[in-house]
Amino acid sequence: MAVNIEQEVRSIMELYSEGRFKPGLERAFALHKVAPDLAITNYCVGHGLGATSRQREALPYLRKAVQHEPRNADYLIRCGRTLLDLGHIRDAEAHLLRARDINPSLSIIPWTLAIFYTSINRFDLAVPLFETVLKIGLPHNVAHGGRLDFAHALIEVGRNEEAELILRSMLTDPRARGPALADLATIKALPVDSAEYAMLEELLKVEGIGGSERFVLLSAKARSLSSAKDYAREYETLKQAKLARVGKDTLPTLTRMIDDLIQGFTPGMMSELTAIVSNRNFRPIYVVGLPRSGTTLTERILASHSEVGGAGELYLIKELVFGILADKPAYDFLDRVRVLGRTKVLERLADVEANMRFLCPGKERIVDKMPHNFLHCGAIGALFPSARIVHVIRSPADNFLSGFKASLNSTHSYFNSPEAFIPYYEQYRKIMEHWYKIMPERIFPLHYEELVTDPNKKIAELLAFCELGWEEDCLYPERSEARISTASITQARRPINAGSLGGWKRYASELQVIVDKLGDGRFSAPAVAG
Repeated sequence: MAVNIEQEVRSIMELYSEGRFKPGLERAFALHKVAPDLAITNYCVGHGLGATSRQREALPYLRKAVQHEPRNADYLIRCGRTLLDLGHIRDAEAHLLRARDINPSLSIIPWTLAIFYTSINRFDLAVPLFETVLKIGLPHNVAHGGRLDFAHALIEVGRNEEAELILRSMLTDPRARGPALADLATIKALPVDSAEYAMLEELLKVEGIGGSERFVLLSAKARSLSSAKDYAREYETLKQAKLARVGKDTLPTLTRMIDDLIQGFTPGMMSELTAIVSNRNFRPIYVVGLPRSGTTLTERILASHSEVGGAGELYLIKELVFGILADKPAYDFLDRVRVLGRTKVLERLADVEANMRFLCPGKERIVDKMPHNFLHCGAIGALFPSARIVHVIRSPADNFLSGFKASLNSTHSYFNSPEAFIPYYEQYRKIMEHWYKIMPERIFPLHYEELVTDPNKKIAELLAFCELGWEEDCLYPERSEARISTASITQARRPINAGSLGGWKRYASELQVIVDKLGDGRFSAPAVAG
């Protein structure tokens, strides 16, 4: 029986709009089998895969849709967003700008471009685009999201008063009240005796509020309790927040990957890999460690140097490694490089460099501060022999507390409780000790506690390790014009200070177990290698 493609496409997109992606994708794949060369059938598959966080699978379908209909703005936008998610920043911008040139009156285009520039720390470019979007008007179903995105961008560029006006204007709308209150709390904690805090409490009593919405409301409430120094209730509220949005347990996958990395990345393998393919001229700086360990501060210090640009947290190395592995275990990395061949791997290394230089034009040295690159120090060391790796280490109890308080996404479920954090930290320590053993001279251990208590000494050592001359501006990262894109934005604008040291002691009844199990977290290259 002949398939009515137009009718089937409408049905698939209806399922997507209702959030029913599984049946929608099943029908999209079935339709693709019938007409694999049509742009619309490829778009249907790519749209569904991208919406379910399967971007790597989505990209070939979306590329094919764009190839067949290069002037379809919708296809260009979806493909551009997927390229951005995968770290292909230059290519993403090209797709989005083409969409704008084709249909400049479509409000979704400046909004998507604004989100793009926000994601690469270019809030100066994002803000005017958001202003354009609000003048044009967004579709009703995304209008609230557009205003929230605009408020976020204003906060990032320090225009808090304007952001607050937007957010307060949204409190009159019951549908927008929750997110607006949560964002107001990021500017300044809501006083526990304020009308806004009472509004927050009322929202938390509403039946049916759960998941991410309840998580952000409880996180906002916890900030208010912390400001009021009611630490016991704050901690209990944070526990409730974590329970409202339980993330996937990543420990089994992490453990397997680390075992595979240790098996595969030996000194001999590293030497052979470097001999086959390496980019010796590019000298990036990779700042690694657990999230909330001080990686943002370290990047800000480095980016205050006249020769250095801060690129933020990039997925380039992760995509490079997983793209080479192609679903094979990590111990097969060298074999996979051989299969791909020198030319193709060099092309991928050149793409990493090009994307980083695109983000920091005119800078000789560029910092990628993706914390979880701690998993990929071996690949960085072998493929970029001139790279420098800075490992930021923080007291485990303070590190946990900072992550526990932060509104991180659900992939960071190891910050949900001390019981989840301890084994995760042990795996992190295991792989970092391995990297220190096989390339001790390539990694600089930067202890957060030493950095904030003796910044002159530690920053001088950091700059020397990175082969940078001394510049006094590095002592004052809060004065830097370098852009910030991080969950630590408020702290990043403060001068270097030791105010957070030992903060875990306020919650000692809950967090002493971390100290007992993990100590102070002090491990370094000489101690491990010796």
